[in-house]
Amino acid sequence: MKAISRLALMILVVMATLAIGCAQSNPVSTGFVGTGGYAINLSASAKSVPFGGSVVFNAVVQDADGNMVMTSPHSVTFTTTHGGQVTPIQAPLANGIAQVVYVAPQYVAPASLRAQAAADVEIPEIKELPTPTGVPSEFPRTDMVTASFQGAIAKISINVYKP
Repeated sequence: MKAISRLALMILVVMATLAIGCAQSNPVSTGFVGTGGYAINLSASAKSVPFGGSVVFNAVVQDADGNMVMTSPHSVTFTTTHGGQVTPIQAPLANGIAQVVYVAPQYVAPASLRAQAAADVEIPEIKELPTPTGVPSEFPRTDMVTASFQGAIAKISINVYKP
């Protein structure tokens, strides 16, 4: 009886670990990337985010000897490729970490409306509402976040999706 209970507990633990490992909010990290001088380890609190959502990025910098750079007069610069916003764009190293908040781009429905001066136009009475149509979307898409410091560059792809 004890063996069956232990087996059931082990299966439950394995399944819970797999479920946690497959969640979209898993943190992701590049490991230290750089050749020669400095190296950056860029990490994100999640690898997927809904449009308009946010993710925290951390950059840890090592010097050529493998020592963590605790402070520097130079900032770590963050950029994106598909319209996500990073605040601040240039983050200072404080206690060895440069931290920013990434906000995924907003979804904007395509429209081609223009305002015009109205002539004497009779406005017809609306008797029924039109049926809504689907709006095309570019989501899901990938936004590349890049951190750079004194020649070292690290990149992480973030999946931006429509919830």
